[in-house]
This record gives sequence, C-alpha cells and structure tokens, in this order.
Amino acid sequence: MTRPTFSVIVTSYNRPALLREALASVLAQTHPDFECIVVDDASPTPPVLPSDPRVKLVSRACNGGSAASRNTGLDHATGQYITFLDDDDLFVPERLELALEGLARAPIALCWSRFVDQSVRRKLMLRGNVHDIILNQGVPSLGATTLRAECTLRFDERFFALQDADWWLRISRDTPVWTMEHFGYLVRKHPGVRHRNDAPAKVRGSLLLLKKHAGYFTSHPRAAAEWWIRTGVLARRLGDYALARRALATAFRRRPTLRTLSRLIRSLRPSTSRLSLEVMGIWSSLSLLSFAS
Repeated sequence: MTRPTFSVIVTSYNRPALLREALASVLAQTHPDFECIVVDDASPTPPVLPSDPRVKLVSRACNGGSAASRNTGLDHATGQYITFLDDDDLFVPERLELALEGLARAPIALCWSRFVDQSVRRKLMLRGNVHDIILNQGVPSLGATTLRAECTLRFDERFFALQDADWWLRISRDTPVWTMEHFGYLVRKHPGVRHRNDAPAKVRGSLLLLKKHAGYFTSHPRAAAEWWIRTGVLARRLGDYALARRALATAFRRRPTLRTLSRLIRSLRPSTSRLSLEVMGIWSSLSLLSFAS
C-alpha cells in the first residue's frame, strides 16, 4: 500500500460531539493524502467515526491519559509526517498544506494557533535550533506541530499534563524547527472536564518537569523562573499557599528581575493579613539578597 503523506493522530476521551467537529476539520483539508488515527482512551462509549477510509479507530483497553494515547497513535502511524489534534480543537483547511511548506525548511514545522473566537492569538516565532529558549514561555501546541516520522520521540507517560513541555525539551536538542507565519490551529474554549489534565495534574506535571530536567533549569534561569512561576500560580489557585510561596520565591531567586518580581507580586495575593506580612518579609529578604549580589 502507498504510504500516506501525513498521519494525523487524534486523541479522545468521552467527547463525541467535539470529536465529530475535530474530525470534520481534518476531512476538510485541502491536502487530502493523510490517514487520521483516532485513539480512544477507553471511553465509556466508543466513538462513532465518519465513514471515510482514511479515518481509523484504535481503542485502548484502559485509560492512560493523553501521553499514552499519543504513543498508541505513534505505534499505528504509517505516514511520512506526524501531526496531532486534540479532540476539542480544530484544524483550518490549509493546516497540512502549511506543514508541507515548513517541512521543506526543517524537520519540524510549526504554524500559529489561536482561539476559535480569535480573542487570543499565539504568534511564537521559532526557527532553527530552539533548545535554549524552548521553555522560556509557553511551548508550541502539539496541534500546531508537524514533524518527519523518523524524527519523532515518544511521550513520557508519567505526565498526565504538560507532557508537551517535556517532549519539546527533549526533541529540540537535535532537531531544528521552522515556523510558518500563518494560523493553522484553532483552540476551543469550553467548560468541559479536562480528563486527567486539570489544575492538580498540571501542578504535578510542572514539578516533575522541573525535577526531571533539573540540569537544564540550572543552566537556564529564565526557563526555571517561568516554570516555577507557573507552578506557584497554579498552586495558589488550588489553595496550596505553602507551595505557592516556595515556588514563587524560587522563581525570583533564579531570575531576580523587575519583570519577574512584578509577576510574583501580581500572582500571589494572600487572603489574610498574617500571610500578607509573611510574604512581604519574603519579598524584602529576597530583594536585599538579589540587589546585594
């Protein structure tokens, strides 16, 4: 059989209506040479797929999360190039055409992503070797990423959230990227449950990322500050003020800039006067240490 140009790996769990729209956006592609591998992560009710021979269902026997589902998709992919789609997001019709243009320039091609309602746009401009800057801000969405099949890496299944950050850090060591200056991926905002990808999972994933790649974060203080800030903000939202204070203080120590300090102050606003006094003490101590050095 002829090898398809693209393998589109769609991971899904118990969101049949959103999945139908996601698959419709794949079938509407202007580049028609693809296989679409739908990995159902042991949903209570298996999904019903379109009657298109390019769409294939792979059902997992047990629920393992999105990293495990993506690995299952990689096991079944036969395309020359690999790309991903979450079941609650969408491709624009030219998504795969854009990827081909980028892949002519680098083994990994990126496009820009935005919310469906266009309220927020992400115009990350990453080209060449990006290993030293890849974690300085939010990493590119996997749905905006396409890569040569021989270059792909498997996902670390310990991460139920933020496996994309770990994956990007590993793959960017040796593989350059090219960003196409077009929007190709649409992110949907909705109130549905994020199965195994909620705020507690993101806190655990962030801490695992910082531990697993401790050497990288030691030599990249900007990235370290970014991810400790993320950890602190999430911890505060969950009411874990002790972890929030430790994370945000660590971020400031790693990168004691006015911008970092400003973000810390905006992010941590304790609800009691006792906590306020405690945090003000932390700010004072860290500021003295920072500016003294």
